[in-house]
This record gives sequence, structure tokens and C-alpha cells, in this order.
Amino acid sequence: DYTASTGLAGKLALEVYSDEVGIRTAAALDELVWAAVAADASGDHRARLEIAERARALEPAAPGPRAELLLAHLGGVAAVIRGRYREAAERLGHAARLGADAADPDARSWAALSALALGDGSRARALAAEAVAAARRSGDAPAESFALVAAGRCETLLGHPPAPIAACHDGLRLARATRLHGHATEQLATLALTAAFNGDEARTRELLDQLTGAADERGLARAAALGSWAPACLDLAADRPADAAARLRLPGGAGLAHPPARLLSVPHLVEALVRTGEHDPAAGAYEHFRRWVDGIGSPPGPEALGRRCLGLLAGCDDEAEEHFTEALRLHEAAGAVFELARTELLFGHRLRRGRRPRAAREHLRAALRVFERYGAAPWTGRARAELRAAGETAPRAASGFGKLTAQQAHIARMAAEGATNREIAARLLLSPRTIDHHLRNVFTRLGIRSRVELARLIR
Repeated sequence: DYTASTGLAGKLALEVYSDEVGIRTAAALDELVWAAVAADASGDHRARLEIAERARALEPAAPGPRAELLLAHLGGVAAVIRGRYREAAERLGHAARLGADAADPDARSWAALSALALGDGSRARALAAEAVAAARRSGDAPAESFALVAAGRCETLLGHPPAPIAACHDGLRLARATRLHGHATEQLATLALTAAFNGDEARTRELLDQLTGAADERGLARAAALGSWAPACLDLAADRPADAAARLRLPGGAGLAHPPARLLSVPHLVEALVRTGEHDPAAGAYEHFRRWVDGIGSPPGPEALGRRCLGLLAGCDDEAEEHFTEALRLHEAAGAVFELARTELLFGHRLRRGRRPRAAREHLRAALRVFERYGAAPWTGRARAELRAAGETAPRAASGFGKLTAQQAHIARMAAEGATNREIAARLLLSPRTIDHHLRNVFTRLGIRSRVELARLIR
């Protein structure tokens, strides 16, 4: 489990294997990487860098691909902390590639987290799912819990639709049952952020009430940072951009307390600042995000968010249209459906303000369909209001997905897009039998009998 305090994380980093004579390099690396996990969770980045340096000293004697993966992961994360994004891309990319052939679940989890740090959504999710499956096969509960933490974080932070995340719910139950309290706190933070992305204020507040004390008590800065980000997401969903900007910009411009969370929240900060008329601060905030996206090789998910920022910052309508259009293409390539809808909404707003209501309505309808599909009530209300302002007096009726739970809607969408029960089960870390049960309930609630009818409905 994670350490109970920042101080203990630092102690692990500074004292572990102070005398490595006679200790096998592989064992030393294992201890160092777990110390790094603790330091990262507690926000002790000085200790994190110290650990990377100690690991580098072991590199000449590193035995085999697993040790190579750990060294690449440790060095890559250290490069991210230092802002050396091109170096980070090389090291983390190497770790992620090695993860495909890793034999043990922990190594695959570290590979998934490497892919996450690069914004490589498809690879991160696949590696995390494989890590969970491998841990379950071996009956290793701590490894399964760690893999579920990685899986939940990958799904949430890389633009996956904010349906209830099976990895987080399963992981929370397992962490509590096995008294892995740090893992449980991480899962609460991820669930809170997911609910906030969806604009579900009641659920977000409920989760934050459980999270706050646990994160503070254990010195878990990363979980606390995700918890601080969540209310700002609620503010954006409820059309309170000034409040969102204030939450994301602490006094002195410090932002969220955990640097990776601060970096990933930049697109939300840019959106909030632009909408409150603070163009220059928004451009300054975007610059750091741009350096990261350029440095890591521009995978489609992060690059789409960067393009959205440029669309918001654009001085003329033609430039904005170019950036928003490219952002939509990249969102689709990344499979980031909900972020695509958010960009459709912002693009539609810009077109409407530019006196192009017919073009605006096309994008606003697309956003509305996605928001309805996932039960995102505040975002649905925003899209409908924009449509009315663009001259559409009778928006299309909901597709019927409002009758479903968020998880049922998520499964229904994947089924309608052609995924088999087994493929859906692998994606959500559930059994094919569970998926079959959910789909039967979906058909009953929607009054349909087949996947063909479901596909017609969703379109």
C-alpha cells in the first residue's frame, strides 16, 4: 500500500538500499520502483528524482527486459518532472513497448502508467486491462488492486466517456477488503473526477466527502489534487467559468498541488479563462501544455485538447474553425467520445457568436446526442440552450438512453458500435456473462430486441 505520509515516502527514497553490496540488482530495482510509487502518490518529487538517480546507477548491471522496463519507467517519469519531454517520450515509450511482453502484472501496470504519461490512450488502457487479468489469474490481490488503480486512472484521464468505471468500483471494493487504504483513496479520487467530468454534482460531492479526510490523513497529494480538480469540472459543467478558473489557479499561479494533475487540467483552465475574458493568462497556461504535447510526439488525445485550446484562443473565426475541426478529427481518432462532444459544444458556441447559426446547429446537435447518451444532465442543458440561441426551437427528442443507467448506456454504445460481448467485457474488466445480463436489461428498457435496432437507435 502507499505510504501514510510524505515524510515516509521521502525516507523510503533516501534510505532504501543505502548499502547495495551483495543485493541483487533486480531486487534493488523492485524496492526502488515501489518507493517511487509511494513518493509519487505523496507528491514528493524531490524524492522521486533521487530514486531515479539511484536506479540509474544500477543500469549497467540490469538483468533482462523487466529490469529494463523499470529503469525506463523511472527515468521517463523523472524526465517528465524536469520538463524534458522528448527524453521522457523516448524512455516511457520504451517502457510501454516492453510491457506488451511482460510476464508479471506489476510490470504491465508500470508500462500502462508509462503510456498514460505519454497520453497514449489505447496502449495505456490495453496494458492496464492485461495487468488486471494477469493479476486475477495468479490470485495476487495487491497486484490486482494496483492494476485496477492504473486502469481507472487511464480510463478517466485519457478522455474515455464518464460512465461509471468498472475498474474503480472493483478496485475500491478490493482495496477496502484487503485494507490497501492508499489504493482505496486513489479510487475515490478517480471516481470523484469522473463524476465531475459528467457534471454529476451530487455524486461528486458524496465521493469528495469520503476522499478529503483520507487523502489528508495519508498525505496523498495526487488523490487530493484530483479531488481539487473535480469541483472546477462541476463549475464548467454548470456554466460557472470564473469559479472554475479560481479553483484551478491558486494564489501565485501555483495551480493544483500535483504537477501531472496540474498539466492535465490545463485545457479546462484555458477554457475557463477564455470564457471569462482573460485571454493572455489563458495563452500563458496553454504554453506549458503545448511543450508537453510537442515533446511527447503528439498522440491524438492530447493533441486534440491542444487544438481545442488553440480554437478557443484564436483571434479570428477562420483560424478557430481550422483548429476546432482538427480537434474533432483527433478526438475521434483517440476514441475520446465525451471530449469530442465538449469540443462540438465549444465549436458550436463560437460559430453561433460568429453569426453562423446553421453551421453551429450541426455541431450542437452532435454534442447534445452524446450528452444525452451518457446522462450528463448539466452538459445536456448547456447544449440545448445553445441550440435555442442558434435558432432551433425544437431540439431532437432524446434517443431513449435517458432510460438507462450510465453503465448501461456505456455498454449499449459499445454494442451499437459493433463490439462483441467478449470485447466489451475485456474493456470494462467484467465477465461476458455480466455484459450479456446488462444488454438484456438494455433491450428491455428500450423496448428493442436486437443489436441492429440498438445501432439504429443510437444513430
